[in-house]
Amino acid sequence: LTFAQLHEAANRAGSALTALGLSQGDRVGVLSYNRSEVVALWLGLERFNLVRVVLHSHFDMATHVRTLNDVGSKALVFDSRFTSAVDANRKSMGTVKQFVCIGDSAPAWALKYQDLVAKGRPDDPRLDVDEEAPCLLQLTSGTTGNPKPWTLTHRSWRAVIATNLQQLDTIGE
Repeated sequence: LTFAQLHEAANRAGSALTALGLSQGDRVGVLSYNRSEVVALWLGLERFNLVRVVLHSHFDMATHVRTLNDVGSKALVFDSRFTSAVDANRKSMGTVKQFVCIGDSAPAWALKYQDLVAKGRPDDPRLDVDEEAPCLLQLTSGTTGNPKPWTLTHRSWRAVIATNLQQLDTIGE
């Protein structure tokens, strides 16, 4: 993707989710392996001030269900390779109202990511994001019990990105 295509894809993803009724600050679980759609989705969540709940593909489904319920996630975007596990547990995900599947084989009970994003708007959102507002929830490794979410604000996430860019810039010297 070009940067312009990624920019548009992110806007479409974020605006499509808000069109489903999600509002600023709502939590959205993301359970996927590495794939290009996730990059646009993550950026779209940030651009529309939706809080990304990072669900690690190597954690068991019970951890994901507990996390989604504990943080009040209203939506779950998942890779089609997790369809069976999500289906077996979706009734236990009491706060999740929208299921969105990335991949070619979306089940009937989930929205197909590509169809949803196609309905999104390409233009930039017009909102002011509080730097101290949550940007994403990341889970601990669970070494002292169940994994627990910790919050990165928009300010702290920006600092992580800036530091990474600075380190990448110095590697080539």
